[in-house]
Amino acid sequence: MMVSYGTLSVTNVYANEAEQTQRLSQQLSKTNAQEVVQLAQTLGIKTDSEEIIITDSQMVRLLEKSGVDTSQIMLPRRDGVTKIISRGRGSWDVYISATWIQNYYWVLGAAAGVIAAIAPGIGWGLVYSIVASVAGLVGQNSKNGVIVRVRNWEISSMSYQ
Repeated sequence: MMVSYGTLSVTNVYANEAEQTQRLSQQLSKTNAQEVVQLAQTLGIKTDSEEIIITDSQMVRLLEKSGVDTSQIMLPRRDGVTKIISRGRGSWDVYISATWIQNYYWVLGAAAGVIAAIAPGIGWGLVYSIVASVAGLVGQNSKNGVIVRVRNWEISSMSYQ
């Protein structure tokens, strides 16, 4: 099945990747979201803002706190950035770091739980849909991050940064 979002085509995630993502997501759901928010604030992430910025190294720390094994993650010298910008009334722009797309797609499901915990109102289901769609880009060897635009609680478009 092929789904088209704006300038980007996304295919379904392979079964083994989906299975691994589901396992990581279930592991994360056992973690108290408030603990993740508290750690995010300790790391300097403003969780009460309309623009939430998370560096790749901060995301790794949040995933560790959530019980995800991050021992295989080797961060590059330069941190990428994931941003969630609230546009109000069920609308967000989510910028997902190219580093995550290229190297860490297998923890995107767990990252969805982290993002849902620290970005008020967006909800786990919507964030999971966003990261599952982005995980389909792995085979396209993206050198850029992805912008996912959500309008009225639905993905309206995706494009490279």
